Amino acid sequence: MSKLTQDFIRPDQELIDAFKDITAATAHEAFGRRSAVDSAIKPIYPGWAPHLR
Repeated sequence: MSKLTQDFIRPDQELIDAFKDITAATAHEAFGRRSAVDSAIKPIYPGWAPHLR
């Protein structure tokens, strides 16, 4: 069974804006290759990420 967590502390808008032009891969590398999403995690609905088909 899946678990969806919705009650987590969200970052301030200022922090979000600071990362708006940085790719996920760049951020992952900058944080010492931590905080990346496991590659086993896939979209819930087919078609949300056509490049994964």
